[in-house]
Amino acid sequence: MHEPQNLTILDPITSQLFPSLVVGGRLCVAVVAGQPFAIKVAGHSYSRTEAVLAVDGRDTLTNRPADPSASGIIFNGAYVCKGFRVSETEVREFVAAQLGQGLTTAERDNTAQCSGLIAAVVYSEGQVMRSSTLESFGGPVTRSGGVMRGGGDGLESLSRGSVGAAAGQSVESRVGSTSWTRGREMWRALIEYDTREGWAARTIII
Repeated sequence: MHEPQNLTILDPITSQLFPSLVVGGRLCVAVVAGQPFAIKVAGHSYSRTEAVLAVDGRDTLTNRPADPSASGIIFNGAYVCKGFRVSETEVREFVAAQLGQGLTTAERDNTAQCSGLIAAVVYSEGQVMRSSTLESFGGPVTRSGGVMRGGGDGLESLSRGSVGAAAGQSVESRVGSTSWTRGREMWRALIEYDTREGWAARTIII
């Protein structure tokens, strides 16, 4: 089941959503070149949820190619991902950078075909305990299990975009450990981002 409204892009400073438009069933978001952005994933307010999140074909926890067997993040209510994780206390901000200059993580790590794409699979909690995972301070956030591959599972843009995610400055984002068992898949979503100018060049006005 696709629920794009549960996966959105916002300004990490103001928490305001960037302008967007649904095109062909996919949420298309207009970001600003050179500016940071964050990703908000909605879960349950009454129970823990797991999200496996990929930006430009890269897992946000490990910066490895996105993969169904990868660990996810455990949280209550909503999770705001501000960047690629580099430690249990910091992430490197997502910054919208022009493609073609070798500045984006995807270009450097050979997933450039997925630039401008954000994918998530969200799971409920199961009954039987499995491995320990990461949990954030200021809202539970944990590691656990799986999402889409770098070039598979429908990770294709509507047409070639103009930006991707570069790794910006380090910002605080603390996580800890918890126990988690993956339950059923609740929803999955794929959204796409570009600048207003980039969308206009693709005949999409946002």
